[in-house]
Amino acid sequence: MRYFFLLCSVIFGNSLFAQNGIVSGSILDSQTNSPISESHIFIPGTAIQTFSDSLGVFNLKGLPTGAWDLAVMKEGYLYQSKSIVINQANTGSKLDILLNLKPNLETDENSAKQQKKLERDFLEWLEVESGSKEELKLINPEVLIFQKNEETKGYWVNTKEALLVQNLKTSYLMTVYFKESVKMDGEIIPDNFLISYLELKPGSEEEKELINKNRIQLYESSPTYALRMLLGEQDGPIEIKPSDQDGQFLLFLSSPLVLENGSKSIAFKNNELLIRANGSPIHPDNLITSGFANSSNPFTRLPLDFDYDKVSTLAEVQKTPETLMERVFLHTDKDIYLMGEELFFKAYMIFGNPLLVEESSKVLHVEILDSSGYSMVHRIFPIENGMAQGKIPLTPEFNTRDFIVKSYTIWGANYGEEFEFYKPIQVYTNYPELESNSLGELSEGITVFADKEVYSSQDSVTLNIIARNKIGSISGANLSVSIISEKSNLLINPERSEFVNYAAFTPEIKLKQTDSFQFEKELGFTLVGKIKDENILIDKSKVEVLVDNFLDKRELLADKEGLFYLKGLQKSGEFSVLIKARNNQDRQLDEFELSLLQSPNMLNLSAFEFPSPPLVKRPLERVDSLQRAYLALRKGEILLEEVEVKSTRKIDSRSMPFGRAPIVLEMKDVYLTGDTQQFIYSLANRTGLRAAGIPPMLINPRGYPGGPPVILLNGNPITSVLGPSIGSNPQENQYQALQSINIFTIERIEVIKSIIPLLGEAGRFGAVNIITKVGQYVASNEKPYQEFQLQGLEESKPLPNPLYSFPSTTLYWNPEVKISPNQTSTSLKFKLPEDSEPFWVIVNGVNASGEPVSGRILLNENKLGSN
Repeated sequence: MRYFFLLCSVIFGNSLFAQNGIVSGSILDSQTNSPISESHIFIPGTAIQTFSDSLGVFNLKGLPTGAWDLAVMKEGYLYQSKSIVINQANTGSKLDILLNLKPNLETDENSAKQQKKLERDFLEWLEVESGSKEELKLINPEVLIFQKNEETKGYWVNTKEALLVQNLKTSYLMTVYFKESVKMDGEIIPDNFLISYLELKPGSEEEKELINKNRIQLYESSPTYALRMLLGEQDGPIEIKPSDQDGQFLLFLSSPLVLENGSKSIAFKNNELLIRANGSPIHPDNLITSGFANSSNPFTRLPLDFDYDKVSTLAEVQKTPETLMERVFLHTDKDIYLMGEELFFKAYMIFGNPLLVEESSKVLHVEILDSSGYSMVHRIFPIENGMAQGKIPLTPEFNTRDFIVKSYTIWGANYGEEFEFYKPIQVYTNYPELESNSLGELSEGITVFADKEVYSSQDSVTLNIIARNKIGSISGANLSVSIISEKSNLLINPERSEFVNYAAFTPEIKLKQTDSFQFEKELGFTLVGKIKDENILIDKSKVEVLVDNFLDKRELLADKEGLFYLKGLQKSGEFSVLIKARNNQDRQLDEFELSLLQSPNMLNLSAFEFPSPPLVKRPLERVDSLQRAYLALRKGEILLEEVEVKSTRKIDSRSMPFGRAPIVLEMKDVYLTGDTQQFIYSLANRTGLRAAGIPPMLINPRGYPGGPPVILLNGNPITSVLGPSIGSNPQENQYQALQSINIFTIERIEVIKSIIPLLGEAGRFGAVNIITKVGQYVASNEKPYQEFQLQGLEESKPLPNPLYSFPSTTLYWNPEVKISPNQTSTSLKFKLPEDSEPFWVIVNGVNASGEPVSGRILLNENKLGSN
């Protein structure tokens, strides 16, 4: 068994430093060459998938090395497939994929009752053939279409669009596409389907443990696991050799193998089998098996990219405060800044047990505190593979010179302030004259070589970086590199700038049980709301929250302090949150505040010593202009606030309750005759909707073939939100609803074309909200939602080169310097400014063994032109 795990480590590799590839490109209509949005791009049989954006552009990430078939599906279009290859030399490619329109399928007209029966028959057929009674759930069975075979009296089945099937036992949501119509009896043939997998998040830790147990049992009963066990046998019957393709291996077996007392057997077609790095066959038909129940059934098996090693190892890890501990180290580009620069950083997580990196927090908090501990900035950043990166602008608000950068995860905050990262920085308006640091060079697993000993002004510099592990062997690594001018005075607090030294010290963990923890792990960020109404009962108030329109609606209960929590948010960039509430006496509440959940801990900041310049220089001209512009802006904001306080703002309570609509049509500029049909055609032409049929009906062309949006009058639905019912005519219903409105009383129309899950089946095609003029219709007596515009997770953007358009002591910053396991070093290049002062190269990161590494070296000390 020891040999087996050693072999697995060689074959199956280290996911943290694997050369995963990226495929990007565009999805286009073959006839018009126009972009196709919301196309599904995926690797069949895996959880690797993405969707094209509004311009048809896609980026498919996380592709392991090897040859893959890329599938593209879109409702109304024919299936398209592309062969791609990811290897060490080619970790990415760009494709333009053309889709052809799909001819309409011939279907039988079934009554609603017959349709429901056929849907049940289809599910029963899946369960019987899969041997998975009550394990499968059809999420959208209405997309199934059936055609009767008059000769056999049986049925053929296909779909109008993607069929969603949930495996309740393994908690995977499968998106299923039919290559062609399938006969609904007999054995399920895997090649008839294209399936992508989505791992659903469990609701609790107990549910997660049960799901992982089910997955492990299923994998250990599969032919892939039996094959891996045979590979682990020393002098076993299977010979393994590398193939011509990276990430693939060729197996040889001369004769069939009988397993488990003759109950199972394995053989290879033509005595050969090509497998992927995780042991799964590339051509499953070439693996001939018997005795493995439902091993080829696509609805009960696991994704091809299922990571058994990780899941089984995690299942054996005990969950204690020691193993679940999280700390953060922040590598900032420097410690001394000028106003108007940006603080660049890369964060490295330190774990009690590194195996739990996938189960760790996914949200990094970074605050900048003034010397009194007041939080001036609080930003959040996504954590991926135990790392995060970002930047924070140092605006004129940072005018008190001395600051503390505080960084943490909410889970880590349970352990106390000793487990949070605090680091002093300073922000000046001109370069300070301070005593230079007497720091020496540092080489803890990092060696830096320069292409020259001496550089002059505007020279190009090439550096080579080598990483090593604890025993001195060359290693792969994931690094961040900062290159700063010596006159930046380097570091205020050196021990908080060296990852190796910071990680070497672990504070004492005082908590014995996680049951006493105040905070949960953040897989998405958390907002804290508070009801601010005074002199009114607020305990157990019902709070209704809408996040980004109708896309996320939550109903919460406030506690006795008026607090309520929005957990698990995944929003990036700017987004809106709308809140309204009633107390348990059904009284409307009006005042709320909303903010990011933050750590209540605070280190003793007086322990930090800041350098103090002997004299204060006049601000640089660039900084002085920045300050004056900021003060003028603040003065304008104060005047505006005074005006708003004196004036009474009228809030339109009839607007859409989910915030600003993407499309707003003011009717004062639209010619109207008062005729409902003319109004419908005019509205369609101006909003991108379609008008079809007699009488005309508004159609949202989103998806294929599109459908009617919900019609709202002053925010209240006047067409059904339950979707079409038996005997109903949605065309007549919509027309009658619009006909009931006096066209000349319409003030504006708001249109949302995206899906609105809150409106159920009818919300698939968005909504049209008709706002009437004051006095014509009675608006809702309820007060409107209070809207908050917030900043979610910071989005990573490419860094400019050079970083600034003005002189800076940060000459170079790169948070994504990587050395792959098959490299001995990596190189980076940058250009010196006109002033060729000596410069420091500062490196932090983690090597392929998971060990922290740090390096610091001063270059160009004997610069050209110096004595």
